[in-house]
Amino acid sequence: MYGAVAGQANLRPLLDDPGFSPKDRDVPALTQMLADADDELTAKLEKALLRKPDAAAKAAASELGGAGSAFAVRLCRLLSKLGSREASVTALLPMLGSEDSRTRRAASRALGNMQDARIEDALLLAWEAATAPEEKKVLADALGKTGGARALSALSSATDGGDALLDKKQTRAKLAISRTIARGDHGAIDITRRPRVPLPIVWRCRDGLEELLSTELSEFATRKVSPGRVPGTLESPLTLAHAMEPRLALSVGFPLPEQRIGKGGLAAAIVAAIVSDEALAIFDTFTPKGTITVRLSFTGAGHQRALAWDVAERLSKENTRIANDPTDATWSCEVRAFAESVKVELTPRSVQDTRFEYRLRDVPAASHPTIAAALARVARPHKRNVVWDPFCGSGAELIECAKLCPEITLLGTDLSDDALAAARENLDAAKLEATLSLEDARTFRPPRAPDLIVSNPPMGRRVHRSGELASILADFVVHAAEVLAPGGALVWLSPQPELSDVARSAGLHTTYERRVDLGGFFAQLMRMEKPAAPKAPARRRIVG
Repeated sequence: MYGAVAGQANLRPLLDDPGFSPKDRDVPALTQMLADADDELTAKLEKALLRKPDAAAKAAASELGGAGSAFAVRLCRLLSKLGSREASVTALLPMLGSEDSRTRRAASRALGNMQDARIEDALLLAWEAATAPEEKKVLADALGKTGGARALSALSSATDGGDALLDKKQTRAKLAISRTIARGDHGAIDITRRPRVPLPIVWRCRDGLEELLSTELSEFATRKVSPGRVPGTLESPLTLAHAMEPRLALSVGFPLPEQRIGKGGLAAAIVAAIVSDEALAIFDTFTPKGTITVRLSFTGAGHQRALAWDVAERLSKENTRIANDPTDATWSCEVRAFAESVKVELTPRSVQDTRFEYRLRDVPAASHPTIAAALARVARPHKRNVVWDPFCGSGAELIECAKLCPEITLLGTDLSDDALAAARENLDAAKLEATLSLEDARTFRPPRAPDLIVSNPPMGRRVHRSGELASILADFVVHAAEVLAPGGALVWLSPQPELSDVARSAGLHTTYERRVDLGGFFAQLMRMEKPAAPKAPARRRIVG
């Protein structure tokens, strides 16, 4: 060990390095530096100490009892960030009775972020003893996070002290506790149930895949699409499980009637949508038992904490079976607000997506499975086709092609051993056979001419950063045109428009083309076909 002062002098310059990770022996000195630290240094000290959580909790706990007010507040905040630890809770509990009000409030905040059987009792005693509104506000917050039935009773029986902010804190704490208690009675979503009445429904997808997705929805009465959305109707005998089967969809939701924003403001309009007859028909169909829990999300507006609390309070008064629960909700309420109205969509959250269970491993720049499914649908594989993915990555395109037609031959090549290992693992999970090899897509000649070449190749935004990408893909297109079987097709995502000219020059003609969002940038989804071999002329038969 070395003296604290000497240790601090040696350690201070190291804190300016964002990657600094202290040794255990450094932690006591770093903790003591919090006593006189300004805000900037405090942030650096916390960042370093959080990399040694066990040692930091022990050091902070040992300092807390004798610390002055400012130092104690910083220690409480550090212990809060370090999480629930025996040493932390044991050191913080006595601070609820400190003579210094700042220390009491800091200890209350810290304990509110921890889990321990002793905390609720200690906070309730502090609540009963507290008289200052500022202290009771902090205690109400802490009880809302950690309390149970007894805390709810104490907060409910508290008399009105005439402080509007304290009243709001108590109301929110009671809502939070009620929400926690209700979690034991959460209703589950049953996707196998049939709707009693036709329900408007919408499937969301990547921008550019709407028409392809609508072909997957032949059982549903789909309507005119808009960017990234395919609306339709869900009605018996179809179920929510059927609606979740399309492989090109990102998610599925139920749009509720648009609500005008009236005197009650935006929160009242959102609640009106959530408790509308249309929403209740959805809840009653798919969550027939237990508490219905919803989580609010605001499209294009970030997290609206105050608005979410306002909605939660109003919702608790409008319908006691529906509760706002941001951490453990079964339904998401996606809110899109306009100048004079608001639209809300209900999306099931607690339902497992089983469409892509084969996806055990991924590699950088691998296709999103819905993109792989779109490529397979444009490819339209047939029985006995040979399908080659020259940039196979983790194998999603090959697997999705086999999902449409199991009786095909699969070939995959890549320049990465790790990618081929991931593809093998995923193919095994899908119970599919494929020939995988380490090969260059520009020179590999399959043992039999492929009927389909299906791939999502490297994109400049995702992998290659040099100017060679255009040349690499141009060489690949020329080679693909050469090795394709007559009448075969190249189905791929082209990152550069000029590659279409290369393909035409190589003898391929485009039969399908759509601009598709790949997650922040666009590429062309294309089907480019090679002319079929000319038929041999019929031989004339001479009779005589």
